Amino acid sequence: MLRSVQTHAPSAVIDGISIQQMLPQGIELVVGTKRDLQFGPLVAVGLGGVAVELLRDTTVRLAPVGRDTALEMLRSLKMFPLLDGYRGTPKVDLDGLADLICRVSEMASELRDIIEEVDVNPVIAGAHSVVAADALVVLRS
Repeated sequence: MLRSVQTHAPSAVIDGISIQQMLPQGIELVVGTKRDLQFGPLVAVGLGGVAVELLRDTTVRLAPVGRDTALEMLRSLKMFPLLDGYRGTPKVDLDGLADLICRVSEMASELRDIIEEVDVNPVIAGAHSVVAADALVVLRS
């Protein structure tokens, strides 16, 4: 890579290279929080990637949520069959996904005076892993 850059852009200054593993295939979801002025932190879960705005398949609860509530949130989604092995596809790691929802909601609740919102999108849920591929945390001003 360095040789190629030196050949094609000899004046480029390179401070280093970052190499990351390829993410596993899976279902893309979004997990987010927003501080409501009246109710406090809310946690939302839904179909992720670009589909979150297109299909609007999300569910919202007051934060923090426990494991049972996180699983209920997932089961309430119209897209839940995709998570549960639709048409022979592998079931995703629902326990891992519920754990991520709980932890994000707990963070929002415990840091309610600091965090305005959190957007983890996409979360890639596979049969054996749940990976937060990207996240944005907005601090209160």
